[in-house]
Amino acid sequence: MKKSCEIPTGFLSRFLADSKTDLLKFCRLNLPSTASNRIPVPVEDFFSAVEPIDIDILHRQRLLRFQIPHGTTVAKLRTLAYDMMAQGARSVQYAHIPGEKTRYPIWVIELWAKLISLKEQQAPWTGVERWLQSQAHTDEDAEQVKAVLAVMGNVPYDMKKTAFSDGKPIYDLWRLLGNNWTNSTDIDNMLDFLRLQIVRRGIAQSFVVLPVHFTEKLTQAIESSHRGQRDGRTWRWLDKVGEQVFSEGKTILTVVHLGVSMNMAHWVPLAFDGSQNLLLYGNSLDLEATVPSPILSTYRSWAALYSQKPLCTDKLSVATQQDGHSCGPLAANALRNFVFNDPLVESSRVGFERMKIFHEIVLETLCHQVKPGLIDGQINDSDSTTDRKRKQGEEKVSYSTKRFKLKCKQGEDEFSDEGSPYDDQDEEEGAIMGKNGYAVVDAAIQLIEELQITDKIPTHIGGDAEAKEVKKELREINEVIQSERIIQVEEEDNGDEIDEVDGVDIIEDGADDEGDLIEELSPATRKAYRAGMKRFENYLKLNGLYVGSKSIFELEDAPQDTPIWIRTWIGTTIQMPAAHL
Repeated sequence: MKKSCEIPTGFLSRFLADSKTDLLKFCRLNLPSTASNRIPVPVEDFFSAVEPIDIDILHRQRLLRFQIPHGTTVAKLRTLAYDMMAQGARSVQYAHIPGEKTRYPIWVIELWAKLISLKEQQAPWTGVERWLQSQAHTDEDAEQVKAVLAVMGNVPYDMKKTAFSDGKPIYDLWRLLGNNWTNSTDIDNMLDFLRLQIVRRGIAQSFVVLPVHFTEKLTQAIESSHRGQRDGRTWRWLDKVGEQVFSEGKTILTVVHLGVSMNMAHWVPLAFDGSQNLLLYGNSLDLEATVPSPILSTYRSWAALYSQKPLCTDKLSVATQQDGHSCGPLAANALRNFVFNDPLVESSRVGFERMKIFHEIVLETLCHQVKPGLIDGQINDSDSTTDRKRKQGEEKVSYSTKRFKLKCKQGEDEFSDEGSPYDDQDEEEGAIMGKNGYAVVDAAIQLIEELQITDKIPTHIGGDAEAKEVKKELREINEVIQSERIIQVEEEDNGDEIDEVDGVDIIEDGADDEGDLIEELSPATRKAYRAGMKRFENYLKLNGLYVGSKSIFELEDAPQDTPIWIRTWIGTTIQMPAAHL
């Protein structure tokens, strides 16, 4: 009975969309229209006791052309399907289309549901190609349009953005390609990419990039504290941020939505230098605007907990906005100008900026998931780590910055990560804590350094090129882990498409008895973490630094047949913390 409700294997991939369908093809799918719900048809009328026809080419075309029932009707049909089959139903018909009496297999109900889902996902992309072509004002614009179309033709439409904190599908990026408002997920994607750039350029010690909800959460915490209601876990998180900003001298980079503070649907860039108690603020709609008093009050109260210096404010350079929908990209551009001195966007070039942001996000997603061979091009040596052949067939997961030309390929799923030795089995849920992951990698780095200086082991171990490269890779991974060890938030959709301000809850699922805040890492970082630690483990094994199933760093004592230098070593070295591998 269950099989009767399943769409046949291969039907979607041949005639509609599946996980291999690229975004460009998805945008061009010709999907059937949906019936109105003004004159409802009894759901029982859709079922029939007559045996269904065999689906041939003609009827396949009809299934993809005929108007499908309204979404509410399809939902009811899915609920009733098993009961109706138990009562003798063998087929379904298009009861909402007068005169259409053809009986189709029961699985057509699932096909209708799939079509409705595809239509909802595709709807925002209607007209995207037309918008792209309208942006080709100059040769540079035309090249950017081609680049966007190229990545759209290479990325599966439903590929998860595992390189970014939200992990949503690529088709969720539609707001970037058009004259649309951007939401908090779009802005956080831009901030995630900014964080990656900062790490790759070796300046992670100077900045901490925070999600759009940071200022709102900080405001709520300050206000609750004034009322004598101090939430412990929120303040533990804020204390960690405060330590980085006020003790380590890092500068906060974030984007703020003015919906809460000023009842205004508008994104603005903000930077806060805790070492100077300096708050920088920009507003693309008003270049002379000062910091809104609610935001100023929040940061002043927070800074007063750490410093006696008065809070100062200054303007953050931002491009002038001349429309009602580009504040998000302009806010992100202002932060890049502040950090990297990238030029501010000209008012006539906002479309180009949107395309560039989309291209960066999609390319970053592909670089974290695509298999070798799909990508081709030059590596930017100034930003990349050294690529060399791995021992035992290992494949390096690197945080190097690479520029690729994408090749269009057809056929097999070239984007699948299946078969990788570093597959993240619980990628969605998160399994490695930032604090724990950082401690493990840091210990591994220290152990390699111990190997390099000790006189208790053969001299070549720890000083060879492989050890140095392992150490370099682990340091890169730890920089990324450190940059992510701030907050893990979960968005709650309030159904407000106007204000674009979502509520957030700090995730503490799985916290220990003392209530420590769990700091989950992004899927991409977890994958790199596992790859780096696996490579470290392989190095130890290849150099005889394992006794049985344990490395010399995990042993409390060793059998008598263990080499003397290993037995001498035990008890004198630092111990590896437990790794959540």
